[in-house]
Amino acid sequence: MAFLTADANIAHTENPSTTFVSQRVAAGAVIYKGALVGTNDEGYAKPLLIDDDVNQFVGIANVGVDNSSGADDDLQVECRVNEAILVAVAGADQSSIGSIVYASDDNTYILDTSPGIAVGTLVEFNTDGDGLSLVKLNAFLV
Repeated sequence: MAFLTADANIAHTENPSTTFVSQRVAAGAVIYKGALVGTNDEGYAKPLLIDDDVNQFVGIANVGVDNSSGADDDLQVECRVNEAILVAVAGADQSSIGSIVYASDDNTYILDTSPGIAVGTLVEFNTDGDGLSLVKLNAFLV
């Protein structure tokens, strides 16, 4: 997979413990719905991208936000945290259950730590042939 260029509907579990948090958006950032969101060195939200200055995973965008012509803190993005999502994880198989899942951009889930920012734990490998795994997101914790 590659970084998002449009809003995406990411399958997720309905969970009463899902938390929604608002993050202040970085100047020039465009965050699509369904994107993994990180913060830069100043603490402003932007799409998670390893080759950038993103240093903390803060959740998955519940809505899209276009701050391409704005300054830091002009807009906020609502992020879902601490829920399980159903996504493709590169290299995952049944033996991967319990493994930390990393992301190399706002839409690429991997098991390799390099390059990657920890985003959650693989809790279920789907064996019905669709190649998807259930990943428990752990924003702010991993």
